[in-house]
Amino acid sequence: MDQVNTARRLLRENTETHQLLRMYGYLNAASSGDIQRLPALIGKGHEVSATDYDKRSALMLAARDNREVRCRPPTATSAAP
Repeated sequence: MDQVNTARRLLRENTETHQLLRMYGYLNAASSGDIQRLPALIGKGHEVSATDYDKRSALMLAARDNREVRCRPPTATSAAP
């Protein structure tokens, strides 16, 4: 039973780490102005409303760094208000 509990703990820790890395990859793309990569990341299921450690969204990071930002009207896949 110890091995099962250890496996579950490792899976949970790795899943959380993977989710954080995905989120920061998405936020980094917005911050660096990579507007070609953003739709691809969103299409792969990245959370549109994700925020960084200071609660800044992708749009806020892009605007902060004076990056080109393209906004579209909300769609069914957009983040909820």
